Amino acid sequence: MKASSLISVAGAVAISMAGSMAFAQGVDLDRFGGSRSESSAPPRSLPEPPPVAPGEPPAEQTGFQVAFRTGATLPVGKISEADGDALSDVFAWQVPVLVEIGAKPINELFVGGYAGFGLGGVSSSFETQCNAAGISCSSRTLRVGIEAIVYLLPSRRIDPWFGYGIGLETTTLVAEAKKAVATQSLYGLELAHLMAGFDVRISHAVGLGPVVDFSLGRYSSFHRDTTATMGAVDDDIAHPALHVWMTLGARIVFFP
Repeated sequence: MKASSLISVAGAVAISMAGSMAFAQGVDLDRFGGSRSESSAPPRSLPEPPPVAPGEPPAEQTGFQVAFRTGATLPVGKISEADGDALSDVFAWQVPVLVEIGAKPINELFVGGYAGFGLGGVSSSFETQCNAAGISCSSRTLRVGIEAIVYLLPSRRIDPWFGYGIGLETTTLVAEAKKAVATQSLYGLELAHLMAGFDVRISHAVGLGPVVDFSLGRYSSFHRDTTATMGAVDDDIAHPALHVWMTLGARIVFFP
């Protein structure tokens, strides 16, 4: 073959290859189901969930839940039916801290347990006696029990609720003078722990709101420990009466 023919063929092949490359570069092969190569294809991310509209409450939920309460507690009622045996004759208001832990088997119901501790002072008349004797007096209350809470609007931003609990309660008077300590504790059943409030469901994880509760109980026995003088004494309370600790406070709940 002549040299001029070889040059013509080579030129035709070069032009054809150049045209094919230009076509490949100018056409989006993905539109036709093709791909240049796996390495050159851009990574594809998973679709994101749609954003929650502003002001829309978090979705209702079941499962584990824990809450904490605090506030101010006032004593009402009597220790026994005897004259001058009112609860407020001895104890003053307290600051309680109560924890609730359990689960929501359904959106509208919480079941679990509670434990609370309250710390406070004594009545003004009793405080006068303590000061005259040169001793420091205070009070504390411990309660534990089980409870159930019904949520009325679990899918709304503001979710009102009410609950009932039952358990055990002890309230102790503490008198301290230098290194000597004397205590007298009252024990009994917490017959009805009635509570109500509402949660402002800020997010999926947290809710806040006010709470009011009434702890109705009856002390049936007492324990007096005056080791420095007479030692320990345990006895029943004659003619026990009903009493109420009324609490007004705030509640923070996790996973409302």
